[in-house]
Formats: sequence, C-alpha cells, structure tokens
Amino acid sequence: MTNPNNVQLPDAFSQGPGFPVNLGTAKADFWIEDGGGARFKELKQIDVHGTQIFLPKDRVHLSLSGIPSSDVLRAAFNGTAFVQFTGQEPIQCLNHDNDENHSTWIPLMEPLDIVHSPDSGTRLEFVLFAFPVFYGDQDKKVKRTNEEGKTMGWWRCGQIEMTHEQWHIQITAHSKTKEWGETIKQTGGLAATHAGCIQKTNGEPMDWNEAQDIINCLHHFLSFARGHWQPIGNIRLLSNDDICLREKWGILRGSDPLSHNNSLTWWSPHPQAHHLLDVFKGFWDLWIDLSWKEVLPEVIYWYLQANLAGRGHLSADSALILSQSTLEKLSWIYATQVKKAVSEEAFQPGKLRASDQIRLLATLMDLPHEIPDILGSIKEDVNGQKFEDAFHAITIIRNQLVHSKKKRELKPRAEFDAWNLSQWYVEMCLLRLMKYQGRYANRVRMHKWAGETEAVPWAISEESAK
Repeated sequence: MTNPNNVQLPDAFSQGPGFPVNLGTAKADFWIEDGGGARFKELKQIDVHGTQIFLPKDRVHLSLSGIPSSDVLRAAFNGTAFVQFTGQEPIQCLNHDNDENHSTWIPLMEPLDIVHSPDSGTRLEFVLFAFPVFYGDQDKKVKRTNEEGKTMGWWRCGQIEMTHEQWHIQITAHSKTKEWGETIKQTGGLAATHAGCIQKTNGEPMDWNEAQDIINCLHHFLSFARGHWQPIGNIRLLSNDDICLREKWGILRGSDPLSHNNSLTWWSPHPQAHHLLDVFKGFWDLWIDLSWKEVLPEVIYWYLQANLAGRGHLSADSALILSQSTLEKLSWIYATQVKKAVSEEAFQPGKLRASDQIRLLATLMDLPHEIPDILGSIKEDVNGQKFEDAFHAITIIRNQLVHSKKKRELKPRAEFDAWNLSQWYVEMCLLRLMKYQGRYANRVRMHKWAGETEAVPWAISEESAK
C-alpha cells in the first residue's frame, strides 16, 4: 500500500478556495438536435476539456471546439445539446458561453464518468470539500519548513485511518485546511480541506465497480457522521505507476452552500475523531448485508433530509414527519426481518400504533424510553397533561401536524424538540446496528462544551448490569 505520508492534496487545488480546477481532457461525442430530435450538428471523438467551478455554485464546465456560434444559438432556442463520453450514456448540456473558437457547456447530470482505460487500479484517491478540522489519536506531526528547507517548527496534521476487512481508508488534512475552512465561512463555496486514499489491505487491484461501491459507502458514512451530505470529488482510480485509469468529473451529492457549517449530529470532530474507525466497521458490515443493502442508503437519505431542520433549510414540523417515518422504517426491518420479534401481519398499520412500533424498536435495542428532563417542552402540553414517554410525545406531536383536528395544545418549541429527539433515536438506532460501543456527542444537549461526549446508552446499561 501507499505510504500514508504520501497521501497529499493534488496540485490542481493548490491555489485555494474559489479558484477553478483543471480536470483534464477526455474523448467524447457531441451533437445538437433540433426540436424534432434530428441531429444537425455532430462531432465524433473530439477532445472535451473539463473544469471544476466552485463559485457561485460548484459546476463542471465542458469546453470544446467545432461548434459555430449560429449552431450554439440554434441549440439554445430550438434544440438540445448532448455529450457522450466513451462507454457512457448521453448527457444533456446547456450552453454557458461561446466565442469564435470555443464553446462552454454545463452538463445537467454530475458527476461524469470518464474512462481512460478499462484496467483495474491499485488505489482510489479523492478529495473532501469543507470537511471540518479534526483531531484524534491517529494524527501525525508534520515538519514545517521555509523556502530554504529549514525546519521552522511542527504542526499537528489531522488524520483518520480506517481498516476493515479488505479495505484501508485514509483521510488526511493539509497545512491550509484550517485557513481555507475559515475562508469559505466568509466567501461561501467549497474548499479542498482533506485528501483521501482507498486501497485493498492485501495490495490486490480493484475494478471500477468495487471502487464505486466503496466510495459510495464512504460518502454515505461520512455524511451520516456530519449530519449532512459530505461533498466528495476528484475521485480517481490510479494504477501502480500513478496513471489515471478512470475518474469522476464533478462532486458527489453534498454541494450545500453551508457545507462548512456543522450540523446537529453524533460525531465530535475533536478530540476523538478516531472514533469513526469503530463506527465504520459496523457501517460497512451493514452496507454489504443483504438485509440492509437497499435499506441503509434509504435510511441515511431520510435522516439527512430531516436533519436539514438543524441548518434552517427545513422547518422542524416537516422534518419531524421525515424523522418518524425513518424510525418506523427501522422498526419494521429490525423487528420483523432481523429479530423476528413480531410478524409482518401484526406490524401492519391499524394493528400496531406508530408509537408502539418505535417503542418496540427502542426496547429491542435497549434504548431509553423516558423523555430527557432538559426537553421540558415535550414532557407535557400547555394544560399540564403529560406524555407517556418519548414515543408517545413524538407521534402525538407529529399527528397534530398532519391531521386537522388538534387534540392538545403544545408548548412553544415542542415541534423542534420532538424532531431533535426523534433524530437522536435515529442516530442511536444506527449506531446500535453498527455495534458501536464508544462515545458520542449528544445532540439533545444543545448547550455543551466543544468536544464534550458521553457513552452510548447501551454501553451504560451493559456496564450497570455487571
């Protein structure tokens, strides 16, 4: 495997946040169709140059020659342009700019799959954008030198290494990580804050299907850790001699204008970033488990959509509906398929209330039923009528949002606290499924020190039972 010290940010990103990045050149077919679908301009296997733009929004721009201005105008007003890279499906493009020699186009689907060679590679490199500064037990000391090569001191470089089964994943900061992170808080956009590398532990090659599966898994995992979609780009499958065999132009879902801001979530980036390793082991095991292969990405998607409420992108009442749906989905899978604690028929709506479904899930996972004392807004309603437990409160408050008849008058902030508590349950259920036994940041405790963590509830229960 590559020496960990060699995992570095690609030179293409050296200019810093906001600057376009040259993606290189690839062969593609390009054509324009009229309103009836007939091609009136077609170029075969031409050089298409890619550029990654970051401001005002991240986009891939494709530059090419051979399209007259008259045809560009015709495409804009009564036609459609397409690009098709080798071995891929056609992608519609919109014209961005043009002059006498070149035209620039924006593909309507990203990232773009670029094939240079069908061969397998030995490592997969990637870049994380707007990933937070983190510290943990795996950090390394890096020498700081001046232009003459003289040692001026040392700096602590955040590093996470995750090894499980056949995969070794490394994520490493660089000397500008903190500075660039602060910059985009002011300017917006994305900054390449960390470099990453994935290899097989036995040094064997990986094909593109394997590469896509592990990067997709990592994308969902890091997004779960951050509480919002984590931008990943510059994904390149390399050979032993550093030749790029296949790559993706563009950034995987996560180009949120506020990606530099942290969301409410269970992961504390410092001083215990290394805890990601223990969680990833369980995440990967679920990812390849046939019972969870389709369910896990779906649950992560719903969790992240609901978590937008913590960033002001979604109202708490709408987010609560998503959160409860996520818990019901988890309960159905875990109770009927994994534990077989109840039959599918008995679990159907009308036979088992939503609150009972979630309560069953929490019981099977050894999660607390009580409403935390700090959530006074959902302990009782305005008239002093108490809720039975957390699941009763969550479902009653959710039902009042979707049904016209209001049974109880709620206290201020009740919707937000019910949403936040339901998201906490989603996090705990997933961490429990991943067999995590470590510490986490409790999102319910909104006022806490940076880096403050506590043991997961089941670890406390198991320790008390000894």
